Amino acid sequence: MSPASLRFKPVRRASLESHVERAHTLGEVIRWEYAPALLVRETPDGPCFQYRTGSCLPVYLNGMRINRMLMPDVPLDMLYRVQVITSGDGSLAYPAGAVLLFTEAWLR
Repeated sequence: MSPASLRFKPVRRASLESHVERAHTLGEVIRWEYAPALLVRETPDGPCFQYRTGSCLPVYLNGMRINRMLMPDVPLDMLYRVQVITSGDGSLAYPAGAVLLFTEAWLR
């Protein structure tokens, strides 16, 4: 898919570094960068990212799905890009939508 065709723009490295300086977590990054379109709820199972009051979007780190309980432990300084894909973006790999996290090694 072309990044230009996606509903949400990616959060790039410079923005992520700004969040690292403020000691933000992944949940705070999503809250700041994608508000008000995405709702971030803190649950006992970890952060839940909801688009249009749907279910929690799954989160993938370099293509591997990660448990919501592990999301607060993802160090932002290792991320190079965050991309949200919604159900309306037409992705075959993520038809229900997803939050995709990428490290520098993955993007090379």
